[in-house]
Parts: sequence; C-alpha cells; structure tokens
Amino acid sequence: MAKKEKALFEMTIEEFESCLRPDPMKSDEERRILASPARLIPGYKKLDEKSLASVFLASLPLVKEFRDSVFREMGMGRTGYLKVYTEVSFPRVKIYQENSPKKGPLRVDGLVLQVVGKQIKDAAIFEFKMGAQEIYAQQINAYMELAKEVGVPRLVSVSNQFVPSPTDYPIEVNRSKAVALYHFSWRYIIMLGSILLTDNDYNIADPDQVLIMSEVMAFLRDPTVEAKTFDQMSEEWVAVVKGLGSDKDFAKKGYACIDEAVRNWIEEEQDLALKMSDELGSKIDCRFHGIKSFKQRIEVEKQRIVKESTLSSELKFPNTVSPLRVMLDLARRRLFCDVMLQVPAIAMSEIHKKAGIKGQLRYVEKQLDRCRRKNEAAFDAIKQDLYLEVLVKGKHLNPNHRYGEWEQLIEESVGKQIISVRVTYQKLLDSLTKRRVFITEYELAVRNFYAVIVQHLKNPPVAPRSEMVVPDSERVSEEKTTQPRVTADPFKESGSI
Repeated sequence: MAKKEKALFEMTIEEFESCLRPDPMKSDEERRILASPARLIPGYKKLDEKSLASVFLASLPLVKEFRDSVFREMGMGRTGYLKVYTEVSFPRVKIYQENSPKKGPLRVDGLVLQVVGKQIKDAAIFEFKMGAQEIYAQQINAYMELAKEVGVPRLVSVSNQFVPSPTDYPIEVNRSKAVALYHFSWRYIIMLGSILLTDNDYNIADPDQVLIMSEVMAFLRDPTVEAKTFDQMSEEWVAVVKGLGSDKDFAKKGYACIDEAVRNWIEEEQDLALKMSDELGSKIDCRFHGIKSFKQRIEVEKQRIVKESTLSSELKFPNTVSPLRVMLDLARRRLFCDVMLQVPAIAMSEIHKKAGIKGQLRYVEKQLDRCRRKNEAAFDAIKQDLYLEVLVKGKHLNPNHRYGEWEQLIEESVGKQIISVRVTYQKLLDSLTKRRVFITEYELAVRNFYAVIVQHLKNPPVAPRSEMVVPDSERVSEEKTTQPRVTADPFKESGSI
C-alpha cells in the first residue's frame, strides 16, 4: 500500500522546500510540487540596459551599507539622502551623441543626486552596458563633456569589462580634471553586495534592508542579466604563448598580440579575485604598490614578458601572513604561487648554532603540519610541488629545497641571518594554449594553494613593546627633591659599557 503523503499543513517549511528542489530521477510530472520563489525583481524576460540601470540605482537609497560600499569606491560623500533617475538628458546643452545634432540631445543611463537639507551637494552620471556590450571612447568622451558642462563631478561606467580597481579605466579616453572617472564590472558590483550578505563585520544592520539586498543580488545573478565571468583567453594569448616557445626574441619584436595577452592576464586575475572575494565574504585587493593606472600596469607586465617571459599578480587577502604572489612562466609553462612566512627572531649569537636555526625552521615545519592536519588528502595532493626558500640577509644564496628536506635547509642556513621563509607551490601547466582549460587549471591551482596552505599559516606573535608608565605629579615632584646629582659620564660611574 502506497504511503500517504503529508498534507500541506502537516509539513515543515524545510520539507516543503525540499520538494521544490529538482530531482534528476523524476520528471516534472512525477514531482509533488513545482514552484519558483517569487522575486521582488524578476528576471524572466530578456532585459535591457534601462531595466538593469533602474534596479541598480534604486537599490542605492534603499540599502545604506550597499550605497556606502559603492560610494566609498567612487569617492562620493555619504551624508544626506539620494535621488536617482534613469534616461536623463539636458536638451539645452548642445552636446550630441556621436557628434551628430540630428540624433537629438545626449541622454545618459543614470543620474544620482546627493541631497543635504534641500540642496544638491554631489552628483554622478552613470553609463551601463550589459552582456557583450562594451563602453567605447567616443561615447564616454561625450559624456565627460556633458558632465563638465552641467557641473557633475564624476562619471561612472558599469559593464562586464574588468579593471584592477574602480579608479582604473578599461579604455583610453579624454580625461578632465573637472570630472573624476570610475569603472565597475558587474562582477565587482556583485562582490560588494555579496560581502554585505556574508557573516562578517560589514553586515547590513536593518533586517528589511537585508531582504531587499538579497533580492537585488538574486536579480544580478540571474542569467538574463548576463553578468559574465572571464572564461576564455583570446587568440592573441595563444599566439604569444606559441611565439615565446618557438622564438627567443619573439617578445622583443613588439607584436600587437602581446598587449591583448597582457589584458587577458589582468582580466583573469581580476575575475579570480572577485570570485574568491564573493566566496570568502571579504574584499581581495590586486593593486600593485606604485602602479597608478591600468595603462601603467599593462606596460609593467609587457616588460616582464620581454625580459623574463613571465607575468605576475599579487592577491592581498585579509588576515594572511603576506600577499599571495602568482607568477606564470610562459616559456617554461609553469605557475608559481607563494607567500612569505615570518620566523621567530633569535639572537645574533645563535645564528652560528645549528640548534638556533633549527628552532626557527621548526616553526615553519609546525605551521605546515598544521596545514596538513586541516585536510590531509588535499595537502598530500600538492606536497610534492611545495618548495621552501629561506630568505637570508646579505649576499648569501638563499637555501631552497622541496618540502620535507628539513635537514638540508637547516645545514645550509647555519651562520646566516634568516629574514623569512617563502612557501612556494609550483604547477606545470601544459594547457596554456587551450583557452578555456588554462583558466580552469590556473584558478584551481591558486584556489588550492590558498585553501590548503595560505589561509592556515600564522606569523609568530610580535613581542609586546614595553610602555613607559606616566607617573603622578606628586611622585615626580618628590623624586626631584631626592634625585642624586648626575655626573658628566653616568655610564662610567656605574660601570656600564
């Protein structure tokens, strides 16, 4: 006899929602309940830029923490309240789309006004692109002129193009001191919202605003929005990899494909950082110290290709021992991921003793044992590709050995002043010319190194600095009356040297 199914009011909400999950073993006709969650902002039909702009802009005044996150990135104040608009034009301003007056006045996708009291105190013009559409210079240059003419101090574009930070720009445009220029990828916007919904220090305070933000995020993640990840290297990337493998002077010849290959590398770096930020609930920074623009970063990476056939990235995670550095050797087809681990300090008299050096490196061994205990299977899968480089002061060679070769590291480090130890994961990548497979293997290697090693390492605690106690005034005056006379050379009198 068939078991009688529970009536609706006999079910818990968990049982009800379990019925909604797809079951590969059942057709729709065999399932008990078919339903989709009702969305405040549905994405059932194909969207256009106007709908996308409207949802994003409307969410800013509704969710304070989201507004603060976005405005912090674009240098906009967070006082007062917001008024947001779409499809904005200024008919009296004679600046036209594509320099053609026949096409009517220039119209921008969005306008945000910051109002304090009843006075407009700040503003930003927004331009949105979705899917494969990209911003182009002629349009942005016209918007810059419009912003300058109407007195709006910042212009913000949003598309699926990746940049190292919102202050960088993906294309070359005419800059103006009167108008600050910012760019967000949709993945970056999703990352900012995702962090707010993760259990951390940036949580949204108001529970109603949490629900609104959840609906906004569900909409932005909907496939119809087409917020893309970077999932394929270009043909130019393949040309550079093959060229470096067959011609030692390939990079010095200045082929145009090198520029596009570098852009691919930086875009994939940003995409991986955003994915991991999304998962971890904390922002990962990829900016290099001293590099002030996207253009400058491209030039730096091009020079690395010319001189060393390498490309590099640096991922700065919160609360890790150091930034995670990634270096890809295009000629040798090897990926290197490393972090710097500090070691306990010892007295200079101890550096010539094996016991002193052994104590320092024993700290590193214990740290890696801790990583192994967290997930033995994952650690064992990568340990044969782990290397330890002992960084020492001066012109000595840095001892460098495979993980587990502790005695050799100790012997070669005796007599040297250890600064830190670099933990490196090396991975052979034969897939460099396979445009999609390379990205999958590259991301897997970086994620594995972070998950298995980096997130579990801890630097030794810094010795607390002694602080002077502020004496009370009565004690000071009392001590002054009884203080002995100081000689010209107090160290000589006390016998100190």
